[in-house]
Order: sequence, then C-alpha cells, then structure tokens
Amino acid sequence: MRVYVPYVNSEFRYPEDMRKILAYLNEHGSLQIQPNTVEELYGDFSESKYCAGWLGVSDDILEEFADWLSEYEI
Repeated sequence: MRVYVPYVNSEFRYPEDMRKILAYLNEHGSLQIQPNTVEELYGDFSESKYCAGWLGVSDDILEEFADWLSEYEI
C-alpha cells in the first residue's frame, strides 16, 4: 500500500482552477476531504451562490468559497 498518492490534474474537469483552489485552501487551512470532493463542492457553491455551473477562480471568490466551506457539514 502506498503511503502517499498525489492527485493527477487530469482527474479534474477544471484542472487549472482546481490547482488554484487546492493551493489556496491548503495555504489558509486544513482540508478534511478529498480533492475530488472539493471540486464537487465548488460546483455546488457556484450554483447555490451565483446560479453558475462553475465560477472562474479569483482571490475574492476563493476567500468566499473558503468561508462557505468552513460552515459546510458533510
């Protein structure tokens, strides 16, 4: 069994955005979920807050997403 398995960008629908999202979240806190779940939740966030299928990633949106995630219960 491998101890560490890095994620591969090709697994994501939006690999560049996910790289930015994961980097931001890991820099500002501690993720308790898998990266693919983060992608799914970012889509939910985009839909629920802005009625968009997927928001373009910016610093302001990332901060808002991190705040939204901190209140989210799985």
